[in-house]
Amino acid sequence: MTYGDVLHFGDRGSDDGTGGVNDQVDPCLAVAPGTPVIFYEVPTATLGGTQEICIGENAVLPILLTGDSPWTVEITDGATSETITGINSTTYNYTVVAPQSTATYTIVASNDEHCPAVISGTATVTVNLPPVNDAAEVTINSTNTGYVVCFKISGGVPPYTVTNGATVWVVDSVFCSNELPCGNGYYFEYDGANGCGPVIVTEPLVECACTTTGGELDPTPQEICGTGPAVVAYDATNQVLDGDDVVDFMIHNGDNVPIATNTIPSFSYTGLLTYGDDLLHLGPDREQRRQRERRPDRSMSGDHPGYPGGVL
Repeated sequence: MTYGDVLHFGDRGSDDGTGGVNDQVDPCLAVAPGTPVIFYEVPTATLGGTQEICIGENAVLPILLTGDSPWTVEITDGATSETITGINSTTYNYTVVAPQSTATYTIVASNDEHCPAVISGTATVTVNLPPVNDAAEVTINSTNTGYVVCFKISGGVPPYTVTNGATVWVVDSVFCSNELPCGNGYYFEYDGANGCGPVIVTEPLVECACTTTGGELDPTPQEICGTGPAVVAYDATNQVLDGDDVVDFMIHNGDNVPIATNTIPSFSYTGLLTYGDDLLHLGPDREQRRQRERRPDRSMSGDHPGYPGGVL
């Protein structure tokens, strides 16, 4: 016998003299019409494909089938089920579209064209997440010329690989860059060991605002006899300096163009001046690398761009 062949059940009658019915030459042999019978092999449906994916990806679970097409398979993840009909291949790839969490899949029921199938196998799809980072922190150096960017990475699977396209760092948690020049932005990509990134951390422009603020000079006008010196009180209470700032003082005629400079707010008469003809101003030069706005007018108030100045 072969599975799928059409066979017939039938009855027959004869007499071989002993009561048996196996006498094929008995002239009284009678055979009744037979009943067709077909034996089918029991089909099987086996699920496989345990795997890890990153969130947002699809999982493909192979189902191996035996028997006669077409097959029907019902599969579940423990919460919902889906029935696939009209399968015509002995290997069917069941696609799980972008699952959001880890789940184990099993076949609930299956049959081929003729018979219920023996089902077996499970497949666990583990959904991995990419790492995440805290907000990036930018620390500007004391001279306002460069900065370092740091951020903490968590989640995913450490260690984490960070790159700016040229250099690669491997960290377990906190990443800090090399010093970068002010006026330029930054771009970093990082990923965990499960490869579910990359995650991008970027800022197109980082400006290092200057914090320089000069102190205050006593604005009370002074009249000096002889060569002086003229000394003006300087209040440094509100003075704020960058790391590379240098405070000095200058005497000028109101246009912020130094006639002379000094490290203290004290100046004596020089040949560059004319007795009684010049309204002079003494003010803080504040720091040597800043550019200042210049004003051609000569103010009697003693206040000039960016600082209160003393008037001589």
